[in-house]
Amino acid sequence: MNTDYSDITLEINGILSAPYKDGDILKNRYRILSQDSGGQSQIYFCFDLWSQVPCALKASGIQKPDALQAELQNLLNLPSHKNVVKLYRLEQIQSEYYIVMEWLPNSLKSLLAGSMPVPAEKTATIALSVCLGMIHCQKHLSQPKKPFVHGNLKPSNLLFTQEGNVKITDFGTNRLLQDSSLSPDSGFQAEQTASQKNRPYAPPALNANALDDIFSLGKIMEELFLCGKKEQQLTCTYPAAGKKSPPPLFSQEQQLARLIQNCTAELPQNRTPSFEREADLLSGILLGLPGRMPGPSASFFLPDYSSRYWMIFSVWEKLWKSFFSAEKKNSS
Repeated sequence: MNTDYSDITLEINGILSAPYKDGDILKNRYRILSQDSGGQSQIYFCFDLWSQVPCALKASGIQKPDALQAELQNLLNLPSHKNVVKLYRLEQIQSEYYIVMEWLPNSLKSLLAGSMPVPAEKTATIALSVCLGMIHCQKHLSQPKKPFVHGNLKPSNLLFTQEGNVKITDFGTNRLLQDSSLSPDSGFQAEQTASQKNRPYAPPALNANALDDIFSLGKIMEELFLCGKKEQQLTCTYPAAGKKSPPPLFSQEQQLARLIQNCTAELPQNRTPSFEREADLLSGILLGLPGRMPGPSASFFLPDYSSRYWMIFSVWEKLWKSFFSAEKKNSS
């Protein structure tokens, strides 16, 4: 059945102009259901009348899209992944360019609204999902001498599907798609002061590499598991100096608290070195593998798993589905 759009007021005729209001239809296609202007960019949550699916339109700030053709194509051609929000296309509406993307209405921010600590198992599961999404982005969006950096990991940029999957959004669009007159690196440096002031999940000093994102993930885990209060960290007892006894084993909660401490180290070289390693450590925690920490300043000692991803997916799906089934029961 064909829908008649003849009575729709078209923004192309100049009758509609930004900022648009709820109910407006953009480009004879996107009906605005709601909107959010609280962040760095205007976002319209819409229903796509052509494909009959919900979507989100985010103002990109692009002035000359041709100058960023390669970066745009990399983002739009990113292969689908269960932990990364899908980008559909770039739309020009009047003089503004919008990125059309998958719309997921729930974010991790809602879990923090109750200000109650999230259990270690659930916190580790969420963090593992972020690691898998970041590994995927690093694999497909990194360029020679320019590794992928998200640059703005925070709870509102981690969204949930109805099945309980966690998906990363805003992965680089703020930095890569600002002004076509700025290169990604210069844009990143220009935002450094603002990032430190306005982003509580940013490290003390920005380095434009993955260790910045590792720090942000650690701050997210800290807020989930410890409610952001470092004094709640579990204490660990180490053997006295000179004793030859092996390092003690630690509980799941103690291992996670220590992993958070490593991720949020002030010096980048003291943080977990990569998301692959972070995924290994989180997998070990979720699988109940014994965690050993030789000393207060040392990292975990866990082996690198050759079957890493088999363990990650089996544990992740089981725990996360049980978590969301419990959440639905509590809400009903």
